[in-house]
Amino acid sequence: MIKATERNFTAQAGTVLEMNVYDKDGHFLLEMGAPLTESCIRRILAVGYINVYSRKREPSEGHPPEASKASAHAPPLTTTQKPRFQAFNKAYVEKKNDAAKLIHDISNGGIVDVEAIAAQTESIMSELNDKKDLIGYLTFMEGTDDVTYGHSINVSLLSNLFGQWIGLSADEMKVLTVAGMLHDVGKTQIPAEIINKTGKLTDEEFKIMKSHPKLGYDILTTRKLDKEIQFAALMHHEKLDGSGYPLRLTADKITRFASIVAICDIYDAMTANRSYRPKICPFTIFETFENKFYGELHTEYLLVFLDKIAHSFMNNLVKLSNNEVGEVIHVHPKSISRPIIRLDNGTFVDLQTDKSLSVAEVY
Repeated sequence: MIKATERNFTAQAGTVLEMNVYDKDGHFLLEMGAPLTESCIRRILAVGYINVYSRKREPSEGHPPEASKASAHAPPLTTTQKPRFQAFNKAYVEKKNDAAKLIHDISNGGIVDVEAIAAQTESIMSELNDKKDLIGYLTFMEGTDDVTYGHSINVSLLSNLFGQWIGLSADEMKVLTVAGMLHDVGKTQIPAEIINKTGKLTDEEFKIMKSHPKLGYDILTTRKLDKEIQFAALMHHEKLDGSGYPLRLTADKITRFASIVAICDIYDAMTANRSYRPKICPFTIFETFENKFYGELHTEYLLVFLDKIAHSFMNNLVKLSNNEVGEVIHVHPKSISRPIIRLDNGTFVDLQTDKSLSVAEVY
C-alpha cells in the first residue's frame, strides 16, 4: 500500500469509482459508482493510505472502461478482515466459551476462582493495540448477542476498561473485572423460555426475570468473595432515586462497583441485538443516557463513561438520518449525542444546532 500524494494520485475528477474505498484501517469512505469530485479527492489525499480504481464516466462503446489507479494492491481490509481484529475475536470466542462453562459451574456450586476469571478478561484485553478499540470491536465480535454469557464477558471487558479510565489499583481492577463477569450469574436460574422470549414478558414472567439479582447474590454469598462482587450481582439494577430492583435501594446504599457495572450493563444490552429488537446506534444510546439516566445512575461515573465512549468514535464515519455520510470531527462536552460531522462534500453539520438530523448508524 502506498501513500497517496498529489504527485502519485492519478484518478481524476469526473471519473467514477469502480470500487468501494476504505482508509488504511478499513473504515468506509466512498461508495462504488460515486463520481470523483475535487472534494472527494481531497478527502482521499487527507487520509493518506488508499487504493482507488476509477473509470471514465462515459467510456467509448466497445472498449473496456479506462482504469486509473493509485495502487496496484487489493483494497484495504475491512474491520472483520484485519488480523488484529481476528486475533481479538478468536481470543474473545475462546474465552466466552470458557466463561460460559465457568459461570454455569459457579451457579451449580462450583468454586469461584477470582484469579482465573480476571485472567480471562485480561487475556482478551491484551489482544488490543489500543484499549479504546474495544468499543468498536464489540459491535462485530461473534456471540455478543448472547444475553447471558456473551453479555457477561462484554460487561466484564467494559468494566475493566472503565477501571483503567478512573485509575483503579491492580487489586481493585481485578475485583471490578470479576464483578462485571458475575453480575448476571443469577440468570442461569431463570427458565430459558423467559430469557429468550421474543415478545413482551407477561407480568409474572417479568417478576421472575427481576429475581435474577437476588438469585445471583445468593449464589455468590456462599463463597468467600469480596463484597463488591456480591453486591454488584445484587444491585446492578438499583437506581439512585429508589426506582430500581430488587430492593429499591437509594444512592447512599448502592456500592461504587455496582454503580459502574450498572452503567456497563445498560450500554452493552442496548448496543447488542436482542430477540425482540435490533441493536441501537451508540449515539442514540448517548441521547437516552443524557435524557433519562441522570438522577438514576451514578452521575460522576456516568459522565466519565459517556465522555470516554463518545470520544472513542472520533474520526469514525457515520450515516445521518438523511442518509448522508460524514466523519465525526468534534464531540460537544455537554451534548455528546449531537457531534459535529464533516460531510463528504466538505460541508459541516453541527447536530447540536441542527435538530432535524441525528446520527443513525456508526461504521
